[in-house]
Amino acid sequence: MATLKSSLVFIQLIVFYFTVISCIGIPRKPTNYSGIDSSEESTTTRPGVDVDVEERILHGTIAKPKSYPYMVSLQEKDEDGSAKFCGGVIIRPRWILTAAHCYEDIEGPENFPNDYRVKAGVIKAYANTPTAQFIRVKKIILHPRYDTNTAENDIALLFLDRSLKYNHYVRPIALPPKNYNAKGDGTIIGWGAIDHAEEISSKVLRFAPLKVSERRHCRKYFETITKNQLCLGYKAKENACAGDSGGPYVQKINGKPAVVGVTSFGTVGCHENDPIVYTNVASYLKFIKDTIDANTPKYLIKPKTISGRNAKTLKHPYLAAIMEFNDEDNIYEKTCTAVIIESQFVLTTADCFDNREKSEKDYLKTLRVKVGSLDVDSSDKGELYEVQNIRKHPNYYISDSSMKDNIAVLKLKKPLKLSENVAKALFPPSYFDLKSIQGEIIGWDINNLTQSHNLVISNVRNGNATACKQLYPDASDSEICVECTNNVCNQEAGSPLIFKTKNGNFVIGLNSIFSKNCENNQPFLVANILHYNKFIDDVFNDTIQRYYY
Repeated sequence: MATLKSSLVFIQLIVFYFTVISCIGIPRKPTNYSGIDSSEESTTTRPGVDVDVEERILHGTIAKPKSYPYMVSLQEKDEDGSAKFCGGVIIRPRWILTAAHCYEDIEGPENFPNDYRVKAGVIKAYANTPTAQFIRVKKIILHPRYDTNTAENDIALLFLDRSLKYNHYVRPIALPPKNYNAKGDGTIIGWGAIDHAEEISSKVLRFAPLKVSERRHCRKYFETITKNQLCLGYKAKENACAGDSGGPYVQKINGKPAVVGVTSFGTVGCHENDPIVYTNVASYLKFIKDTIDANTPKYLIKPKTISGRNAKTLKHPYLAAIMEFNDEDNIYEKTCTAVIIESQFVLTTADCFDNREKSEKDYLKTLRVKVGSLDVDSSDKGELYEVQNIRKHPNYYISDSSMKDNIAVLKLKKPLKLSENVAKALFPPSYFDLKSIQGEIIGWDINNLTQSHNLVISNVRNGNATACKQLYPDASDSEICVECTNNVCNQEAGSPLIFKTKNGNFVIGLNSIFSKNCENNQPFLVANILHYNKFIDDVFNDTIQRYYY
């Protein structure tokens, strides 16, 4: 009897092991892979296999651009192109949350080939579009107690070689609060398999609604389910599949999306009614925080911030926020920082308005400029102004990786009500000495959507001349080379460089030329406002409405 029982336990373990391995999506290329392709679906099928292209995520729906800006595709770059194998989510500019089993064969955080990448800003995983950001993975950190046999602690963090640039298509997702108890409805998202054999991978991002199930239902299928795991989709039509691994289970917390689960494993074939198991993110908040803190330079962990919640008189009344209406959540969300330069004009970056999908007229209807409050998340603080037109610099091009002439002026439909909390920043005189800069780059925090009411202030001065010349041999008088003096790196697009004098606040630069050197505590470039005086004057004096898109 004891021998029979031991044999049954051994068989159960074998079945469980192969069930997990078959469904969690260990990194591999799809069988129909043929290099980078922007088509929606593969048409390759295997004999005897029926393919329903609307499935996998089973009974899922194709996502629209910008619907899930926190989603990334984990890919392996080779001589033929790139093959995707898992999903993940953005939680910081250089940090991706995913499943440990996606990288379980690596031997250490940096001991792996330099061919792992993440692709952000797309719904078609192989598409090369202006919205795509393709960045190499620098470190892979699996949970130290990840168990390959039981999938316990199936969670990992990726540290990217450089920061993602946040915009409408690329944004972070919030983490759940401590001790969060996931229940009720949510959404699963991924680029998983589209055939029943799990060998043909979807090239288009899909999503499906799914409820949290009781863990006892999962224990009918999988013996080892703990409080650190979530059971989803018991007796549901929808399901995740191979290739969806590492992707999120998303629920709204206080009205904002949060990643509460990470796709771990399910049954072979990803059938209707079968539950799937997700790693419970709330159980790993300490692991996430400790890992990020241990691997992030100290100057990036605790930036100097000023809260707008208790401020009666703003210290930076010239700041404005570019807001765009979010149809799904029915709210205005900050997209960029701007600076007030006249009662009816604000200055920001041209790329803040790239890749719009609506007509000019309809797009302008979605935009607002918020002034008079540092708390851009609060609907009852500050004032929103409608935008009449946008003038991008005529020499700015989306495809120009140097970000030259990345500057734009917005004209508001009506003038601002200037006050002690809403004021203009002054332009410096033409004789201003750009070789004696001591100023601040000021903008809202981009690290987490739930903290966008905070300002990040980088104290800067002129960068070392020799280092600047070595780093930027092609720099011209349209740029200023500066370096931080307080070890705080502000990367928010449109953040102004302000020089304070007893005569007022001068805006002398603009955060519009993105470089990872800011993060590395080296000199970096900002746009020189004096160089753009003629462009700005032309906008002020032009009575004809023009649109440069």
